[in-house]
Amino acid sequence: MEEQKNNQSYSYVLHQAPFVLVSRIIVIELLIAMIHYSVRILLSQVSTYLNVTISVGFLTIEIVLLQLTNLYLVIVALLRWINTQYILNPKEVIIKTGVFTTKSVTYEFANLQSMTVTQSLIQKLFKFGTIKLFNPVLKEEIYLIDMPDPNKYASIIQQHQPEITPLIKKR
Repeated sequence: MEEQKNNQSYSYVLHQAPFVLVSRIIVIELLIAMIHYSVRILLSQVSTYLNVTISVGFLTIEIVLLQLTNLYLVIVALLRWINTQYILNPKEVIIKTGVFTTKSVTYEFANLQSMTVTQSLIQKLFKFGTIKLFNPVLKEEIYLIDMPDPNKYASIIQQHQPEITPLIKKR
């Protein structure tokens, strides 16, 4: 979390919780490992059935392709995590997303009606969760997904927009 301050206002620039990034990378690694072992078992059975030998070059190509896929998926996960920002300042919440093209959506606190904080057991343990805001003007729900310390930032939003229906915590 970065906190930017100047003479008149402040801004919190937040990313999703680090646990989210780490868990995505672990899932990618497990998926690649499962694919690798599945391909090896399949090749072993095919070579036994056809009574042929699989060359070392072919196995090397398989490993290189899987590792390049692994690298690509990890970089995409990292870039998505880095480039998803929630910016809170006294008047609005801004959601910025995108890797190559950036999309920025601004929601003014004055237009928000209600707020809900949702945390599962794992999210409570690792101190992150989702803040759901309702904007009746746009007739849409705004989700700040996997935010670190959501209760803290929900309280900050509540301070700057006291007309929001009191904070609801779902567990």
